[in-house]
Amino acid sequence: MAHHYTRYLGDLSGGQAIGRVLARAYELEQPEGVRFYDFEDIPKPKPYKDAYRARLDALPLGEDDKAAVLAEVKVAFDLNGALFAELSR
Repeated sequence: MAHHYTRYLGDLSGGQAIGRVLARAYELEQPEGVRFYDFEDIPKPKPYKDAYRARLDALPLGEDDKAAVLAEVKVAFDLNGALFAELSR
């Protein structure tokens, strides 16, 4: 669940822009290298993302579960940051 918040919602929020930047930076003529950021089946990402987040937020989690998800969100965020740091080198 934590990775849904950090990856999927993040990619829906800004993934298309990140994909364009990466394609330009690495001179990718074909989009296969950034297809991960392509959501062609989602015509309007904002309403989809809002509904997706609402479904995640509605899951019946206890306090221990919420703490575990938050801890994993921090791990996922750090991993994503490390990936982008590596790419920038």
